[in-house]
Amino acid sequence: EGKTFVVKISGKLIDDEKILNGIAEDIVFLDAVGISVIVVHGAGMQIDEELAKAGIVKKTINGLRVTDCKTLGVVAKVLCEVNGKIAGFIAENKGNAFSIDGIEKNILLSEKKEGSYGLVGEVKAFDAQAINHIFAGGGIPVVSCLGKGVSGQLYNINADDAALAAAKGLAAEKLIIMSDVPGILADANDKGTLISEISAGYAKELIENGIISQGMIPKTLGCIEALKYVKRTHMVDGKEHGLLLEVFTNAGMGTVFVRN
Repeated sequence: EGKTFVVKISGKLIDDEKILNGIAEDIVFLDAVGISVIVVHGAGMQIDEELAKAGIVKKTINGLRVTDCKTLGVVAKVLCEVNGKIAGFIAENKGNAFSIDGIEKNILLSEKKEGSYGLVGEVKAFDAQAINHIFAGGGIPVVSCLGKGVSGQLYNINADDAALAAAKGLAAEKLIIMSDVPGILADANDKGTLISEISAGYAKELIENGIISQGMIPKTLGCIEALKYVKRTHMVDGKEHGLLLEVFTNAGMGTVFVRN
């Protein structure tokens, strides 16, 4: 009670309304028992689909979407729609959702990222005062991963980076990454080998040994990086009320990362 949780929802969970409703129920429950919850979301899959429809070729560098003006227009449109959808599900479950779409309302002061990424930004400041004001009014902020520069220029922000900025700026108790993976597995092909708790050092060893591989590497490194600012980071499957099971049961539902 009285602590702040940052919940990052992957775009991979957005299209399944049953899953999204379950996550919304869990978030409203956390809010009801006195935990301040801020939701940060991406929309990678949905953006890919809209770019394909518009005939815009997707380009990435080091996992980041190269964002020209046309791409940014699609990104902003899709993120705004997804933001409203998440806020809507929270509201349907009697939560006081407060939408921060990144366009009309923005809390991520950003600068253009160095390199050939186009209009991709890095978060330079997080408006914790605005979020704490929403918390004080009983609100649940839902934050889109769009940032603005001092000139008002809009930037595409990596959703994990946005969640990390929120966790740091709010001195959060937990950062919870919700996706379509169960957590860290000792055997990538066997969900029964879920590692419920892992130290940052051991997680790095698993990366070096190839146990953690491919797309799980950046997720894992992000969870480790967050430990500089929060006490615990969690990687949780978005299905079957994984959020509550991870937070309130001894066995948990995913993997919790702890400092060495």
